Amino acid sequence: MNTFLNRTLSTERCFLRKPVAEDAENFFTLRSDPAVNQYIDRKPVTNLDEAREFISKTLAGADESKWAYWVIQRKVDKAFMGTLCLWNFSDDRKTAEIGFELLPRFQGVGYASESLIRVMELGFIDLGLSSLMGYVQSANTPSINLMKTHHFSLKEDFIENSEVDGKPIKNSIYLITKETWKSNRE
Repeated sequence: MNTFLNRTLSTERCFLRKPVAEDAENFFTLRSDPAVNQYIDRKPVTNLDEAREFISKTLAGADESKWAYWVIQRKVDKAFMGTLCLWNFSDDRKTAEIGFELLPRFQGVGYASESLIRVMELGFIDLGLSSLMGYVQSANTPSINLMKTHHFSLKEDFIENSEVDGKPIKNSIYLITKETWKSNRE
């Protein structure tokens, strides 16, 4: 078990912790929310059993160091706000994809930014990554702005067919290297 990928992280206002079985209702709420799913090419969760299954799969993959997956929890009241993950590691474990999603009521007030900063630090310092990538639908302005704020730059635009309905989706890949991250740390 990779301790870096399974430990609880902390920011000024948030804890980033492993999901637990008791999070099933929160995962159902998050992964079935139309606003959250608007720019994510996946079928919405339709029941608690699907949420429980997702948590089990996520924990198994984390235990095998396939990915790291954290619940973003507000410190002040322990509210479940969303998730953040590192996954799609390259074979040499030097590059990973970062992903995040927040419930609408927690968007736009800096929780994702705080959490992203902490996970970038873990990735570049503790895991020795050389770069992080974010795959995003090109119409997802809030996520693109978040990445740009943290010095990710556009690497590539591409179109692929949706896994849900087969329609074409314009996507973008944003990238930050360890060198760029180091030169822009506050």
